[in-house]
Amino acid sequence: MNITEVLVQPQAMAWLPWAVQYFFYICSAYAAAILFLIALLFEQHTSHRLRAVLVLTMAIGAI
Repeated sequence: MNITEVLVQPQAMAWLPWAVQYFFYICSAYAAAILFLIALLFEQHTSHRLRAVLVLTMAIGAI
C-alpha cells in the first residue's frame, strides 16, 4: 500500500513526517483540553492567563 501525496513522490506506508506532526498536535490539544477542564474546576487556584494559554494551545492544535 502506497500513500500518494500531491507535492512529493509516492512513498511506502511508514511514519511520515507529517503524520508525526499531526499526532503531536492532536495530543497537545487533548492535553490542553484536559488541563483546561481541571483549571476550570479549580478556578480559584488558577489564573486567567493559564486558562488563556491552554485555550490558545487547543486552538493551535485545532488548526
